[in-house]
Amino acid sequence: MPNFLANIDADFSSIVDGLVAATLKPRNTQGGWQQDVMLQHVRCRPLSRKEMEASAGKVRQGDCIFYWPLAESPEPPLGSRLVFKNETWTLLAIDRKELIDVYQVIARNLAIEAGLDCKATVLKATYAKGAAGDAKPIWTVIAKDIPARFQPLTEDVAQLISAEWTRGTFRVILGENVPLEPDSYSQSGASKLTGGRYRLMDSAGNHYRVTHYTNQDRIDTLPVAIAVRINEGAESFAQAGRRGVRR
Repeated sequence: MPNFLANIDADFSSIVDGLVAATLKPRNTQGGWQQDVMLQHVRCRPLSRKEMEASAGKVRQGDCIFYWPLAESPEPPLGSRLVFKNETWTLLAIDRKELIDVYQVIARNLAIEAGLDCKATVLKATYAKGAAGDAKPIWTVIAKDIPARFQPLTEDVAQLISAEWTRGTFRVILGENVPLEPDSYSQSGASKLTGGRYRLMDSAGNHYRVTHYTNQDRIDTLPVAIAVRINEGAESFAQAGRRGVRR
C-alpha cells in the first residue's frame, strides 16, 4: 500500500492555495526577541474582527488561525509575533499537527487606528537638587510616537474665589508596552505610580500624570494607563537637549 503521508509537508506547500511569506519574531525567555525567521508558506484563516473595547472603533482586535509547515521553524514561544501582510500578530496558542506536519496557531492583532491625534510620548523624571535644596525634576523622553487612545473617565472642578481648576482623569490605551517601574501594586495587580515620576504627552501637547498602569504583562490585550491631565501651574521637562515649560 502506498504511503500517502510520506510527503505531507511538501503537499501542504504545493497543494494548499493562498500561501504567502511571513516573518516570525520569536520571543526569548527575558522578554526580548530572537533572530527573525522567514516563513515561506503561511496560510491565514480569519476568525473575527471587532473592537477590543468601546472606543468608537479606534481600538481594534482581530483573531486568526495561522498554519505553516513544521520544517520552516522551531516551535515559537507564546507571545512571539508574526508579521503577516504588514500586520503584526501575537501568538496566543500553538498546536503541532504532527499528522500533517504543520503548526496551527491562534494569534491576535491589536491595533489603534493610525492618526496624528492618536500618539503619545512617555516621559520619566530624574531629580536634581535645586538652589534652595529642593528636588527639581528633569524630564526625559523614554518613548515617543506610541499609538494611543485617550478616553476621558471623570472631570472634577475646584473653585477658589475667582479661580477655577479642573481635574480630568483619563484612561489611556497604549499600542505598545512601555516598562514603567511601579511604586507599589494595587489588589488587582495594577502598578501604582503615585510618586509622579511618569508623564504622558498627547499629540496636542497636553501633559498627564500617570497614576496606575495595568495589563503590562498580558499578551492578549493592550496596556492601559490611568492618568490625570495637568492643566494648571507649570510643568518643566527636558526634551532633545532643551528645556521647555508647559503652562
